[in-house]
Amino acid sequence: MDLPTILAGPILRRVEPTQIVIWAALSENYQVTAKLYHIDSKNDKYQYEMISDLTETQAVQLGKNIYINLIKIVPTRGTFPTKSLLGYNLMFTHERISMDLNDFQLLTPNDPHSIVYGDLKYPSFYINDDANETRFLYGSCRKQHGKNPDALVSGDRVLNETFSNVASRPSSLFMMGDQIYADDVADPLAPFLYKLGNYLMGENENLSQIEPKLKNENTINQIGGRSKIMKEYCGFTSSHSDNHMMSLGEYTALYLCSWSPEILQLAFEENQIESFNLVLSKEGFHEELLGKQQEVEIDTLRKRYNEQKDELISYLNGLPQIRRLLANIPTYMIFDDHDLTDDWNITEKWKETVSNKPLGRHIIANGLTAYWAFQGWGNEPIAFSKPFMRTMKSYLNSKNLESEDYREWLDTILGFDSWHYIAPTFPKAVVLDTRTQRLSPPAPDQFNLEKYLKYAAQGPNLIRNEAWNKVDESLKQSKWKSNSPLIIISPCPLYGISLIETFLLQFMLPLSSIYSSLKTMLDLEWWKFNGRGYTTFHQQIAKWDPSDCIILSGDVHMAFSLQANVQLTDQPDERIIYQFTSSPMKNMSFDGLKGVILKALLTLHGKYTVNRYCDSSNLIGLTDSRNTLWKEKISYHLLKDDSIANLDNNLGSFFYSANVIQNRLLNAKGEVKNMKTYKK
Repeated sequence: MDLPTILAGPILRRVEPTQIVIWAALSENYQVTAKLYHIDSKNDKYQYEMISDLTETQAVQLGKNIYINLIKIVPTRGTFPTKSLLGYNLMFTHERISMDLNDFQLLTPNDPHSIVYGDLKYPSFYINDDANETRFLYGSCRKQHGKNPDALVSGDRVLNETFSNVASRPSSLFMMGDQIYADDVADPLAPFLYKLGNYLMGENENLSQIEPKLKNENTINQIGGRSKIMKEYCGFTSSHSDNHMMSLGEYTALYLCSWSPEILQLAFEENQIESFNLVLSKEGFHEELLGKQQEVEIDTLRKRYNEQKDELISYLNGLPQIRRLLANIPTYMIFDDHDLTDDWNITEKWKETVSNKPLGRHIIANGLTAYWAFQGWGNEPIAFSKPFMRTMKSYLNSKNLESEDYREWLDTILGFDSWHYIAPTFPKAVVLDTRTQRLSPPAPDQFNLEKYLKYAAQGPNLIRNEAWNKVDESLKQSKWKSNSPLIIISPCPLYGISLIETFLLQFMLPLSSIYSSLKTMLDLEWWKFNGRGYTTFHQQIAKWDPSDCIILSGDVHMAFSLQANVQLTDQPDERIIYQFTSSPMKNMSFDGLKGVILKALLTLHGKYTVNRYCDSSNLIGLTDSRNTLWKEKISYHLLKDDSIANLDNNLGSFFYSANVIQNRLLNAKGEVKNMKTYKK
C-alpha cells in the first residue's frame, strides 16, 4: 500500500501567547520543525516576518507506518503577538532529505488540496486576547456515511470569507464529541479499514490472545461479521456494531479516513471500495446481513450499501475543505460515546459488564489510546505526564499482549481521569468530560420495591463530585477570575428539549427499571435525569460566579438556543445561563416522515417557556414547594418555522461581546439557517 508522507494534518491545536501546538500524522519518521510568521498587509500585499523557529516536537510511533507528531512553537522572547494575523510552515528532515509543506503542494493556492486561503503563503490564524469580543465555531456528531452534506464544510467557507480580517474571523473551533463513529462503520469502507489498520501497525493485532473464542470466528473480517462478537465477547450494546472497530490500527485508520482526503481517496483509487455485486460474489457479506438470501433481502442490502457508498463520496468531496479549515483555526476536541463505542459508560451495569470482558476492556483501551493520539494530546499536552508518556510508548513499541507493558498500559489509559481541560480562549472555556467520571445513583441498602423502582428510574450523574473538584482546580490554575465571562463545553446539553425530556422522564425512565435495555436503547443519560447531578451543575456555576455563563453542547442530533433564568434559594441574585446546541454536523437522524412528525410535535406541543423547580430531595418538577432548592425559567428560541429545534445537519457559529450574544446555525453551503441574538 503506497501511503502519502503526511497521513493527516497539519491540524492547529492549542494556541496561546506562550505556545502554538500543531498536530500531524506521518507515515515516516521525519524530524519535524516549524517556523512562525507575522503577516502584515500593506498596499494589498502581504509581508511576512519570521518571529520564531524555536520548536519542541514530540513524536510517538503508533505503528510501523504511522508517527504522531505534536509540534510546539515557543516565542524567542516574551510572548506571541495577539490580534494579529500569523502564519506557519512545517519542515520535514530525514538524513539528507529536507522538505516543507510546499513540497506536498499544500501551499499552492489553486491546488485542490491547498491548505492556504486567498493569496496567503501559509496557513494562518490569530491569537485572541479580548474577552469582550470573540467568535467560535462549534459542532458535534460527524459520521462519514451520515445522511446529507457535511456541515463542517461551512466552517471553511466562513474562513475563506474572513481570513484576512481578525475582527470577523472565528478564533477557535470546538468539536464536542462523536468525531468518529467507531461502532457504526459504513459497509463499503469496512474492508479497507481492516487492511489499512494492519498496514499502519505493520502487523495484525492478535485479538485471540485476549479472547480465545475469536479463533473460531472466521467471519470477523466479513462485512457485518462483528455484531455477535461485540455483544457476546465485549458486552457492548451498540445496535449498529456490524463493522465495529476493534484493533488500534482500525481506530487509527478510521481517524485518517475522517480527516485526510488522500487516505479516503486511496480507498476509491485502489478499488478497495468494491461494487456490491463483486462483494456479494466473493461472499464478503456475513450471513446475518443476507438473511435467507431472498431477492427482497438482497435488494434491501444493496440499497443500503450503495446509499452508504454515495454518502462516502459526498464526504470525500468535502474533505479538502475540512483539512484546510483544521489547519487554519485552533481546534479543541472532546469525546462522546461513539468515539469509542455507542453507550460507552452509560450505566454502572454497562461498565461492570464490559470491565469483566477482557476483549471489551481491550477495545475500550484501544479506542482511548487512539482518542489520546488524535484528539486528547493536542488539547492540553502538559496534562500527560512523563510516566504516562513512558507507559504509552513502552506498550506501543512492543504491543506484546502478554507483557507487563500491556498490563500497565491498560491500567494507565483506562484509569486516566483528567480528560477535561481549560481551553485558553477568550473567554476561557471549561471543556467537560461527561463519559469517564460518572456516578450511578446508590442502590438501596435493603430491597424495597418502591425504593428500587425510584433508584432504577434515574440516569447517571454525569460528573462525580471528585471530578468537579479537579475541574474547579484546573480553572483556578488557568487564572480565570470570578465575575468574568465563562464558556462551558458539555457534550451532553444541560438543557434538552422539554417536551422530549418530560416524555422520557415520566414514561421511559420508569419503564427502564423493569426493562433495563431501554436505558441504552433510548440513551437515557441526560443531565436532567439525575436530579443531584443537575443541581450540582447549577451549584458549580454559582460557585464560579461568572459575569456571563454560556454553555455550548451537541450530541442530541438537533440544534436549539435558549436562555435560562436560574434562582438558587441560598443565592441573592438570579443568574442567566445561555445554552446553544449544535448537532449533528453530518448524521441527520430525523429525516423523512420521522422528521415531519417530530417537527410537528415540537411546533404544536413544544413549550417555548418552561418553569421548573427542584426540591430538597433533588426531584425536579413543574410545581413550586416550600423546600425548593432552586427554580428556573427556560425560554426557547422560536425558529422561523415556529418550531424550537433545527433537525438538519448544522454547524454552530457563536459571537460574544460585552453587549451582545449571538448564535447562528450554518448549513453545508454556509447559509445561515437560524440566528438568535441576545442583548444584555
